[in-house]
Amino acid sequence: NVTLGEKLLDYLQKWAEPEKPQPAGAPKVVKSSEEPKIPAAIIELFHLLPPAPEKFMEKLAKLTIELEDKLVGGDFSPVRSPYRAPFTKFLNRFPSEALDFFYERLRDSQFCKLFQYILRSDVASPLRDEVYRSEDKLLTATFLVDEKNPNYNELRFQGVTIVRTMCKFF
Repeated sequence: NVTLGEKLLDYLQKWAEPEKPQPAGAPKVVKSSEEPKIPAAIIELFHLLPPAPEKFMEKLAKLTIELEDKLVGGDFSPVRSPYRAPFTKFLNRFPSEALDFFYERLRDSQFCKLFQYILRSDVASPLRDEVYRSEDKLLTATFLVDEKNPNYNELRFQGVTIVRTMCKFF
C-alpha cells in the first residue's frame, strides 16, 4: 500500500529531524541505545510493501543517510548502522532499480558511501548478483563516461571501488 509507505516515511522523517536545542543549564537528554531500533524496524517494513520502488527508494535512501548521521555513541555509529540491513532488504527486492538509482548518484559522496557499505554487507548478495549480471550498467555509469564529463575522474574512481568490492565476493 503506497499510502502506508508514505505514512511510514513521514514517521521516519520525524526521527531524522534535528533535535531542538535545550535551554542553557538544562540537563542533557540521554538517548537509549534502543532508540535507533525503532526507525530500523520501520525501514524493515518497506520490503514487505507492494512494489513501488520509484516512490520510496530516494526518500528511504536519504532518510537512511540522515538517520545514520545522527548515530553517535551507544551501541551504534554511522559505521555500525542498524539501518542498512533493513534498507538492503528493500533494495534486494528491486535490484535492477536499486542499481539504476545508485549509479545515477555516483557523484554524490553520501550515496556512494551508503552504496559501498551496502554492497559489502552480508545480506546484499541479490544486489551484488545484479551488479555482476548487468556489468554493462556499471561500465556505462563509470568507465565509459565522456572525458569531458566534469565528474569523469570521480565516476571512474567509484567504478574501481565497486569492482574492488565485487572481487571480494566472487
